[in-house]
Amino acid sequence: MIRYTSMGSTLPGAEAALPSSLPVLAVVVITRNEEQHIGMCLSAVLRAVQSHPGTRVVVVDSDSDDATATIAAQFPVEVYRYHSATRTAAAGRFVGTQFVSARYILFVDGDSQIEAAWLPSAIDLMERYGQVGVVFGRRREIYEGVSPAYKSALAADEKSLGGNALYRRSALLAAGGFNPYLTSEEEGELRGRLEAAGYKVTQTPELMFTHYTVPKDTWHGQVRRIRRRMMKGSGQVLRAAIPRGLFWYHARRLNRHLVMLAYVALGIASVIAVSTGLPLAILQVWVGVGIFAFAGLWYRRGCFRSATYIVSDWTLGAIGLVMGFLAPLPDPHSFAPVIEPVSLRAGGPADQSQDVAQSG
Repeated sequence: MIRYTSMGSTLPGAEAALPSSLPVLAVVVITRNEEQHIGMCLSAVLRAVQSHPGTRVVVVDSDSDDATATIAAQFPVEVYRYHSATRTAAAGRFVGTQFVSARYILFVDGDSQIEAAWLPSAIDLMERYGQVGVVFGRRREIYEGVSPAYKSALAADEKSLGGNALYRRSALLAAGGFNPYLTSEEEGELRGRLEAAGYKVTQTPELMFTHYTVPKDTWHGQVRRIRRRMMKGSGQVLRAAIPRGLFWYHARRLNRHLVMLAYVALGIASVIAVSTGLPLAILQVWVGVGIFAFAGLWYRRGCFRSATYIVSDWTLGAIGLVMGFLAPLPDPHSFAPVIEPVSLRAGGPADQSQDVAQSG
């Protein structure tokens, strides 16, 4: 077993100590119960890195219940499984960062298929512009668990920084890396710290990856997010942003949740006001505003299902915002999972200088 202790030398300000002879590229693939996709994912990653021989590909498995790690171990990659009560996408990236040393780190989600043609242009952009800390590209969604005729009512979200992206390692170090305790919104939270550290986040027009997923605008998709407690992420981000002076940065980014929270709070206040004897018209106005807003969404989207999804998503987000903001958020450096090496076919354990210590 390997017991990970802390970020140690990867704290902000450590980038000046990075050796100039670092390899160009390393890849971190995060997984949890992705036996259906991991083979396809790793095949695509290995094709993409052919232009950079010797690239380390590290798979970090969040203690999957299926055969994900076993399938991954059949590829020429390093596979590690971590054991912790905290199992988030951010935690997987946090752990993976400790096992690789390269100028650029490509993070890939286990349910994605990277386009090999995208990577050279992204690396070239990084090489030419030192102030660029992150590069990402367009994504294509392949929906699973629905009929072939299903069409998502949501607009394609191709402009947001997601789990698949190429990071400058020195930028990651300067910003402090991923916060493993965030259940969602970890990329947006890190983006705020990267920009505060003086780095830019850039999107390329090319297709970067294909994402195999359950549509968000279905009951299955909603339940999936609730089970993973992803709704709490926005509140956690706002709580973490306060000591860094980034509260308003993220409040603007997460304004839809705050608007819905304000509306729900006004509804509760209206009910209380009416129960104390104030005119029923107060509550009627509140209901009327909601109906008018929903009608506006329906008109703009041109689809009842889309409008319904947006309202439910915003409502759950508002509830999750309160839950995440009020819940204690541990210091990221207290994250100490036990890491089990599953396969080291591509090389030995991580550099011991990165505070990864052997334990019994």
